[in-house]
Amino acid sequence: MKYILTFLICFIIAFCTIRTTSPTRPKFAAFVRVKDEINTVIPCLNSIDGLFDKIVIIHSNEPDDGSVKEMHKWCKWRFYCHIYEYPHAVYPSHTTNQKTIPYENSLAAYYNFGLEKFKPEEYVIKIDADQIYIHQHLKSTLDFIREQDLIDDFVSYGIKGYNTFSYHNKIVKYKKTPFNGGIDSFIIKRKYIKQFSNSRNFEEFKADNKIKKTCYWKSLTLVSLYENIERQWKSS
Repeated sequence: MKYILTFLICFIIAFCTIRTTSPTRPKFAAFVRVKDEINTVIPCLNSIDGLFDKIVIIHSNEPDDGSVKEMHKWCKWRFYCHIYEYPHAVYPSHTTNQKTIPYENSLAAYYNFGLEKFKPEEYVIKIDADQIYIHQHLKSTLDFIREQDLIDDFVSYGIKGYNTFSYHNKIVKYKKTPFNGGIDSFIIKRKYIKQFSNSRNFEEFKADNKIKKTCYWKSLTLVSLYENIERQWKSS
């Protein structure tokens, strides 16, 4: 008994020493906003599942197409997934002048509400629920950022992707405008995000450093049942 107790004490001391001297593993948190995206919200969440230490989903206090019910079912046994309801209606971008509406109904206020759910040292990755992410590409970049964090955590990336649609059961790029995103879809530490503010037709993202751009997702420009979208995505 004496030897077992001595061994346990030594083990605890060694474990605590390793914990205090080894570098802290950076945490990655997904920031998902959802509004009437029943067709893509589940494939979107499936495409990022397993990449993040935390998933934060926000939605506004408005009638919806069933997206909220679906994502609650998806999050039920995923204890790292958290859903928050913003207590106001939100005017969408490009449909009204964001500067002329009450602040609480603006996209900037909605996004700033979401930012409150993250800790300063967490990397925040903005995820759009109408986009399906290339899991391995996103994982590779998170792994790279994890290594870079040991040197300098002042890094950020903008997530660009492909505009696509379903054609003969294949996902194909939209030739007219094949790329989308970049600045408003980001990977950056929370402490370096200043805030979202209102521009004329959309919210503006303000951060302390320059955003680098790369491609990680495919956005579907035509509506289909989400089961079909997921099947087509995997097959192509």
